[in-house]
Amino acid sequence: LGFTAGYNLTRFVNFNIDNDYTQQYNFKSGFGLSAFHDFRGKPFVSFRTGLQYVNQNADLEVKSQYGHSSFYKDLAFNFQKLDINFNLVFHVVDKEKVRFNLFVGPNFSYMLQSRVKGKEWTHYTAGSDSKIHIERDDRNSKDIPKFYLGVNLGFDVAFPVSEQLDILVQNSYNMSISNALGLSGLNKTSL
Repeated sequence: LGFTAGYNLTRFVNFNIDNDYTQQYNFKSGFGLSAFHDFRGKPFVSFRTGLQYVNQNADLEVKSQYGHSSFYKDLAFNFQKLDINFNLVFHVVDKEKVRFNLFVGPNFSYMLQSRVKGKEWTHYTAGSDSKIHIERDDRNSKDIPKFYLGVNLGFDVAFPVSEQLDILVQNSYNMSISNALGLSGLNKTSL
């Protein structure tokens, strides 16, 4: 049984190569707390399951001009979610004083709470010249799904202190393969 706490960087990623809009996604910081358990099987591979609370922040600035309409979104997001990870852990180096592991597996996330702040507008010039401007400060927005499916991968270095205690330094990457935003006009986007 193990526990981790750490710093995270988050940003949105657009799944599409060709866009009909200009986008700017920035890294934002957050933190995570987790508990995990390793099930040792074979000498060079084990199974790890974990439960993690994650507080993530991300923002986006998107501009589009398409025919007779255009839109602009400048939004900042805060996500608080629970992640369940199921990883295969490959023991690359397993020495007495240090262990180096690679891990990969699926990740399931449940959104506990979300918040979006910012502004957006849509402008139509065909027929009637109209502009819709919205200031947003929403909690648990319908634009953000409750469930995500993702892939977790990374590496860790373990320094055994005793038979029952290791100090673990870990670097993991989690990529949602579910659409993270339901905002109109945006392509499929991941966290």
